[in-house]
Amino acid sequence: MSITTGETVIPLPVASDKKTTAQVMELFRRSLTYNIKRRMGYTENERLFLLGEQLDEQDFGDHRVELKFATRFCRTHATYVMKDRPNIQVPPRNPNLTQFRYQSSRIEMGLNTWWDDENVVQKLKRGLLTASYKGDYVWFLNVDATRKEIRFQPLQPDFFDYDKVSTDPDSPYLWVLRAEMMNTDALKQRYTDKAHLITPSGLNTRFLNYTNFVSSDLYNLHKTCWIELMDAKYIYKYANDIEIEVVEHHYPFIPYYHLQYFDVGMKYGMCPMDLIKDPVKKWNQIIGYQFDQALKVANPPLVIIGGNANITADNLK
Repeated sequence: MSITTGETVIPLPVASDKKTTAQVMELFRRSLTYNIKRRMGYTENERLFLLGEQLDEQDFGDHRVELKFATRFCRTHATYVMKDRPNIQVPPRNPNLTQFRYQSSRIEMGLNTWWDDENVVQKLKRGLLTASYKGDYVWFLNVDATRKEIRFQPLQPDFFDYDKVSTDPDSPYLWVLRAEMMNTDALKQRYTDKAHLITPSGLNTRFLNYTNFVSSDLYNLHKTCWIELMDAKYIYKYANDIEIEVVEHHYPFIPYYHLQYFDVGMKYGMCPMDLIKDPVKKWNQIIGYQFDQALKVANPPLVIIGGNANITADNLK
């Protein structure tokens, strides 16, 4: 079985054997090492986007003057990239046959209805705003076979890593790994039979030493590092380095979709915020100096009147 992107034919990966705990943790540790610099960039860009960049005092003079240009830039950029709802059309394979025309109209109506019910446009717009300062955005198509539903679930890409069959942007995934800090008590309530295995990451010295990653977000006494790995056959769920659940997902492919800015030639993990970060800092610095100098010019000079000067302050013009 294979898929085509219009230019190349890519073979789908063969369903893999079940991975061991050591293999899952090795992928996590390798991904963590590779992505740590990008995660630090996320934090800096988010601070610039949400709060305005805080400069050191020697960088701008006596007064803090900060522009919210980064926020306006990202919001404007997101509206340019993502327009309103697309016009979904499904042409029939054979327009001359009534049956094909009827099937196409039903599929078209179903897709339009699903698009509205799942609020895809609103979710994508929020995702594009996030991608403007984080560099990428991920969503997941979750198929519920019992309820016969397909849900569109946007995901925050604070930690998201993957491997693909080839370098083609449309190439299928070999595996996808996500990690996030989750409340330990909530995880224990969700997995009551494994509650004794779920511990806060800040208390799990073995996990912190093994991953060689100790930071303020992981070193928390109330949160657990929740790791989910999905390959062509299984979904692995880990609390720190403890296997909690492994299930067969029965998807024909890995239904993750990754929004990146390939259209503007940016490398993986890069975002428009990376391009304007330094100019915004310099602009804040210039405005701070201008504000400082304007106050010095506008204020009258300081005059000290001695006790024997025989001059009153009221006579000074």
